[in-house]
Amino acid sequence: MRQLETEIAYLNANTDGLVVDIMRNPGGGCVGLRYAALLMPERFKGFSEYIRPTLAMIADMEETLALLEAFGAEKWVIETVRFELDSLRSAYRNGRGLTGAIPACSLTADNEPARTRNGDLMAYTKPLILLVDEFSTSFADAFAAMIQDNRRGLVVGARTNGAGGSVVVSPAGQYSEASVGMTNALIVRSREVRTPEFGLSALIENIGVRPDVAIEVMTRENLMQQGRPFADEFSKVMARHIRETARP
Repeated sequence: MRQLETEIAYLNANTDGLVVDIMRNPGGGCVGLRYAALLMPERFKGFSEYIRPTLAMIADMEETLALLEAFGAEKWVIETVRFELDSLRSAYRNGRGLTGAIPACSLTADNEPARTRNGDLMAYTKPLILLVDEFSTSFADAFAAMIQDNRRGLVVGARTNGAGGSVVVSPAGQYSEASVGMTNALIVRSREVRTPEFGLSALIENIGVRPDVAIEVMTRENLMQQGRPFADEFSKVMARHIRETARP
């Protein structure tokens, strides 16, 4: 993370705009929210989840709450975790299956941009575009949604995979070295979007994140020219975006 923070500081000082490429990115964990904070110069909305709880998940949340109370955490933190725990218990016991929207990777839906210990802004402040494709999956879905929903920059390329969600991995039986992964939550964007196939929805599953500027990379021309036509196209988009957002 320190290496990335150093790179962001250099890019802030030496570039007019930034191209962030998450094409073929299969996702990751909540560290992605920190990556987003390094690209968002203002307070921003994260994303939430509809969770299908398990007993193990409830037990983990109970342990978290007990630790917070034992170590004297702030009241609002304890009350927030208690509310989320009650939501998990209710969904599990009442057969509803899913909770309401619970902020993911953060206690609140609002997140602050990255700052130094002295409070100085660390986040990249200049125009950016985000490259996505059909293989931008899971947290890459969510990352693209955060960039688009907060109007931080242009999403460019093809629609993301639409397979976001919290994934858990478990052993596939007692006598096998295999494992199985499954989704236990649905990602909820911070605002609803309308698509021709699904109408108005805030979900990412099956819908994906649709690009603001659609550019096709899977073409014969790109194959034969090692992606140069695609690079030329998104470079034009980046240059135009810099001109349009330039401050007088």
